[in-house]
Amino acid sequence: MNIFNSIGQVVYSKSVLISKGISTETFDVNNLSNGYYHLQLKNNIHNINHQFCKQ
Repeated sequence: MNIFNSIGQVVYSKSVLISKGISTETFDVNNLSNGYYHLQLKNNIHNINHQFCKQ
């Protein structure tokens, strides 16, 4: 799992082991400055991207 800021810098990175079925991972955004971010989750098969805004 990687989180990038609006200029493409990695501001958070964590290796996550996901098993079959539904998995949940949480992270604390309190340390992030207000702004737009890009969340990336990827493995050998899937690449999931999501944008979010912290206010």
